[in-house]
Amino acid sequence: AVIHRGEPLQRTPQSKPHVCEELVRLGGELVYLIGTRAYNQEDFNRAVKFNPRMRSYVRGTRMRNPEMYARGSVRHADHATIRLEGWHRVMINAEITTSNLAYLD
Repeated sequence: AVIHRGEPLQRTPQSKPHVCEELVRLGGELVYLIGTRAYNQEDFNRAVKFNPRMRSYVRGTRMRNPEMYARGSVRHADHATIRLEGWHRVMINAEITTSNLAYLD
């Protein structure tokens, strides 16, 4: 697995990300970020077929719902930085879970 450094984690394209010092991700679904929406490959292909300029609107790609492990510091604008010694599995906070919630890494 590849260790990503300074990797952002966010629930939606418009949310503030947590930033992990080191992160490993396994699997997941590739999504394209356009505006405040994340398009999966099928939806993105359909949108490009309808409007070829959609390719120029992509502001990045992420993996939706991968299995993730983090270690080191985890920073976020809304709370103090935490330090993870060793690898820890990253889980989405189930406190406000809905069927439309997913991690975008």
